[in-house]
Amino acid sequence: MPTPNPNSSTNSGNRAGHPRKSGVRRNGRAKPTNLEDAIVSLAAAGKLEGAGRAAIRAQHRAGLPATYLIGRNIVAEYPDGRKEILRALKPVAYKIPKGIKRLRGA
Repeated sequence: MPTPNPNSSTNSGNRAGHPRKSGVRRNGRAKPTNLEDAIVSLAAAGKLEGAGRAAIRAQHRAGLPATYLIGRNIVAEYPDGRKEILRALKPVAYKIPKGIKRLRGA
């Protein structure tokens, strides 16, 4: 009969037999619990742009248009490649509050 490994445990894959904390991935990062946490974790890992492109491709495969903002225009891009401007947004008239000075070059 083979001898058991003294470093092994019933929790396979865990170091030194310590169970992993709930909600923690193998890489030590916390598992996102909501949409905001998922977006922040993708941005921190440098994967947010790729995730956005993958979501647009998935929408196009499903036959749905992808809607996004280009400049001040809200644009719908359809799976066949055509783009439709849904609305042009008006520029926001921003007035600097009284008592605030604007720095040159900033």
